[in-house]
Amino acid sequence: MTYAEVAVNAPLSQPRIFSYSIPPDVLVHPGHAVWVPFGPRLVQGIVLALADQPLVAETKEIAQVIGVHPILSPDHVELARWIAERYLASYFDAAALMMPPGFERTVVTFVQPTENPSEVAVSSLTQQQRELLCLIQSEGRIGLEELKKISPQGRIDTFVDQLVRKGLAVKTREIARAKVGPRHVTYLSLAVTGPSMACCQRP
Repeated sequence: MTYAEVAVNAPLSQPRIFSYSIPPDVLVHPGHAVWVPFGPRLVQGIVLALADQPLVAETKEIAQVIGVHPILSPDHVELARWIAERYLASYFDAAALMMPPGFERTVVTFVQPTENPSEVAVSSLTQQQRELLCLIQSEGRIGLEELKKISPQGRIDTFVDQLVRKGLAVKTREIARAKVGPRHVTYLSLAVTGPSMACCQRP
């Protein structure tokens, strides 16, 4: 079995590479961008190498390969590794220096209420859980980070997970919008040609 050594887009105390198993029938090469599970989240990663043996005893699978072709060439991968090891930088941050503009993305978690919630489940809520559910219902659908900003409650992650387990809320994940968009350049051209241009000619 072949494993992918991946640089993940996550804060780390020291530069590290993580091993992930490659799902059957999935083609992965060094330089490929991937989505991988990292704790409770999905994060973006770059495959730096393939190996016959993982760096740890147990591995998780790559969730998704981004694109058909690698976004980094072998030379770029080698340079990213050198930068990270020479300057003790994150492997992903080093690789990001050579990625296309706007490619680096994150996964955003959204929370929304379920339709026709169970009255029994609602009646079992604590006051804090009930207030959070009312806030989610009033918003209809809201990003988890935005919910943390506007909610007076603490421990939002815990309360949301409790609402999800009770069948009163649903969490979904989406890829955040690209930070860089297309650049538009305005050009001017003359609307007339011929004799009328004589006024622009020097004597």
